[in-house]
Amino acid sequence: MKILVCIKQILSPESKVWISNSGRWIESYTSAEYRISRWDEYAVEQALLLRAQVPCSTVDVVTSGPERSRSVLKRAMGMGADHAIHLSAPQEEYVSARTTASRLHKVISVKSYDLVLAGVMSEDLGQGIVGPMLAGKLGLPCVTSCVSADMDCERGVMRVEQELESGDVQTH
Repeated sequence: MKILVCIKQILSPESKVWISNSGRWIESYTSAEYRISRWDEYAVEQALLLRAQVPCSTVDVVTSGPERSRSVLKRAMGMGADHAIHLSAPQEEYVSARTTASRLHKVISVKSYDLVLAGVMSEDLGQGIVGPMLAGKLGLPCVTSCVSADMDCERGVMRVEQELESGDVQTH
């Protein structure tokens, strides 16, 4: 099984930054620190657990962003991912979820992944839309807010538990 995990580099909340005069984006990153979004880190961990269940599986990670984004790929490789893909985006400015989903779609449609994982939301903007948008572009089913996933190799079926708004868990 070929698994791809979409990960994002975020600005560490402890970083000192200056906001632009427009108030819409960060102007200076001089002392900024970056890290992988914790929700995406959880997705990498889940992919590694699935790889352990399914023989001959691979886990790839992908991120889109400027050169400094490579640090999150190195982190995921250190966790155990097999391959990393960096979609270079030189600008230091806001990139919409739609643009990100389109960039990811191009990679995924060429590489033919069996499973694509993304964190429940972006830790910096609190959005949870890239994963569902990507699933829509790929014409694939999507389950959000997964709390566990297990693969039954003999039947070729994956069982996924999804947390609902009420706190209940639904099994797919």
